[in-house]
Amino acid sequence: MATILPGSPPTFNKNDVSGTVKSLCNYTRSMQENLDFLLGQMKKNMEETNKTVSSQGEAIKSIQNALASVQNSLSTLSSNYNSLAARVAALEQKIT
Repeated sequence: MATILPGSPPTFNKNDVSGTVKSLCNYTRSMQENLDFLLGQMKKNMEETNKTVSSQGEAIKSIQNALASVQNSLSTLSSNYNSLAARVAALEQKIT
């Protein structure tokens, strides 16, 4: 986003005080319009950034839930494996 700011403030002309005041008012108005525009753009960018951060937070929560589910599945699988291994060991002892 590029913007062109007005040039230097108008110089004081003692022979045309009202013209100088009018020029200063116009310059000030132009500066205010530029400032309003830039602040509006910053607000828009911040709103977009907040939405992005919020959606990333939701994605992280989803990933955490998925990881917790995988961890529970692995824990169950480990328990089942240990139980099966104990049964196989018991059967092997009966055979010999």
